[in-house]
Parts: sequence; C-alpha cells; structure tokens
Amino acid sequence: MGTSHRIHWLDAARAFAIISVVMCHSVESVYTFDVESIGTLSLASRIIAFCGFTFGRIGVPLFLLMTGYLLLDRDWDSDAMMTFWKRRWLPLLLCVESWIVLYSVFLYATGGAGNISVPKVIRCMLFVDGVDMGHFWYVPMIVGLYLFLPIMGAALRHIDPRTIAVPLVVLGIFAFVVPIVIHVFAALKIPIELAVRLDFGYSGGVYGIYLLCGWCAKRGVFKKYTVPVLALTALILFVGCVEFQVWCYGNGHAYNIWYTNALLLLCGISAFELFSRLPYHLFVNQGRHKNGEPDSTLFGRICYLLSYYSFAIYLVHFPIQILLRPYIEQIPTIMPVQTTIAFCSVFVSSALVSWVLSKIPLLGKPLLYLK
Repeated sequence: MGTSHRIHWLDAARAFAIISVVMCHSVESVYTFDVESIGTLSLASRIIAFCGFTFGRIGVPLFLLMTGYLLLDRDWDSDAMMTFWKRRWLPLLLCVESWIVLYSVFLYATGGAGNISVPKVIRCMLFVDGVDMGHFWYVPMIVGLYLFLPIMGAALRHIDPRTIAVPLVVLGIFAFVVPIVIHVFAALKIPIELAVRLDFGYSGGVYGIYLLCGWCAKRGVFKKYTVPVLALTALILFVGCVEFQVWCYGNGHAYNIWYTNALLLLCGISAFELFSRLPYHLFVNQGRHKNGEPDSTLFGRICYLLSYYSFAIYLVHFPIQILLRPYIEQIPTIMPVQTTIAFCSVFVSSALVSWVLSKIPLLGKPLLYLK
C-alpha cells in the first residue's frame, strides 16, 4: 500500500476521528446517561464522563469536514459525476446493504434481534426502517450525502466562499444555535416551546453544512487563524461543550451533546484546521526513500493504517462492543478505568478483525469499502 499520493495530515485527522468514535461508544457502554444515574455521580466523575463523551462526539464532524474538503472542490461535470456514482457511490451502497444483512444475522444469533424478521431486513435495505445498532444512523446518512455530493460540488465550483456567507450563517443559526436555546429553556424550566420551522434540507441539512465547512477549509477560509488561536478556541469550545452538558443535567434536563450544537461544530472546525497545520516531518523522514517512495515515520505509518481501515473499524466495532460488554461490566474497577479497558479492547479487536476481513479474496475490500 503506497502512501506517496496521500495527504498525510488527513490520515492523522481520520485516525483521530475513528479513535474518538470508538471512545464515544465505549463511554456510552459504561455510563448510563439519564438524570437519575448521572445524579449519583460526583461532580468530578460527571466531568470525566462528559469529557470522554464529548471527545467521542468530535469524530463525526471530522469525518464530514474531510468529506467536504476532499470531494466538493473538484471539477465536476457529467462524466465525473457518472464515474463517481459508479465507482464510489454504488460500491458504498452495496457495502451498506451487505452490512445490513450481516448486522441482522448478528442480532438474531446473539439474541438481540427484538422484532427482527425478513420483512424488517428488507425495509432496512430499502432505507425505510432502521437497523438496531446504535452507530448505524451514520451510514445511510453518508449514502444520501454521497448521492447528491457531486451536484453540490458542481454548484460550488466557481463560487467564492464569501458569496455563501450570509445563507450559511442564517442556516447555522437555525441549525446549531436554536437547538442550544431550546435546551437552555428546558433546563431552566421556561415554558416556551420552540421548534425550527425553516426547511434547510436542500442544503443537505445539518450534515450538509459540515460538508460546506469542509469545502470552506479547502478554499482557505480559516487559514488566517494562527495555531495558538485555533488551539485555544478548540479547548474553550470543548470545555464549553462539557460544561453545558453538566449544567443541563444539574438542572434535571438530560442533554447529551449532538451534532446540532454550535459549540461542537466550531470545535470540530478548529480541530480540523489544526490537523492541517501538522508539520510534514511528523509523517515522513525527509531525504529518505524506500521502494521509490518517501520513507514514513512510525507515526505516519500508524496514521496511514488507521486511516485506511477507519471505515472498516467503524463497521465492525459496534458488534464487537456488544460481545465484549458483558465481560467488561464484570471487571471490579472504577468507571473511568472500565471505559479505558472497553475502548482498548474494542478498538484493538476491531482493527484486527478489519485486517483479517480485508484479506478475504475478492470480497474483503468491497465488504469494508477499502479504497
């Protein structure tokens, strides 16, 4: 697997993203996020729980920002669109359909099937019903975004980012600020019901806005901000995310930060831009070559491998977590240590399973959507 054609800092960002996603689900497997359960924890324990959970929530924004960065700023014409749909979207669709069947078989075999049946599996494959896997919501969302992504890219091809600043800010307020206000009102017991009525589905919805922000990053919109400013901003926003959740729970309102939160959006953008500033020598031993390609550092090789297998790890980690959870729950230790054990065991197992599956002749790479 050659690495000379890859953007090294994107490999690092993708590796970080998949680590954070697995951490998010590891935290959820140990802690029970409801008002009563969180209320039994000390303030320090709550902060630790929400720090781990918020760290985990940064993964999806990074994945979406990367998608916008890589795919929107291209020369999209009719031929390019048809090629993309044939070589990227259709294999993704087939991969997803395969995993819907595999997940259904897994749930049936492990006794977690619930109301699983052939008609339900067919409905899931038609995307009119959901698979009972907590991580699976992301996959149909990506299938939908990929379907219209080339059209969005073609529309943006000759547009200056400043041109869409006003609509992007307006959509951002309704998509990311109003939800915060709603939860503030709920936590303060203010009897005012708010609901966003503005329809911004044509932009790809909340997740389409993440793609647009990735496109803005590709166009250099955030380059004027220095590394110290970005790092401080990311840290402040991260702390803000944690404290907002702690405050909501403290007021008897259960709120687990979601991708409609402006603080998380801006934290993700800051982190993404920070990754773009990572120095080249972190990934490549300058002046040294191996087999005609630049010789990667250990850090560069690890980032490359985790990046290459990131989607595969995403696909397999949740069933592995379900299998390991009963054993991890029996470990007599404090919750932060239990979370660490859960993360390490699930992540390493998922990476190994992904590697083994990728070696299946003809089927491995398509099944895991390895490119």
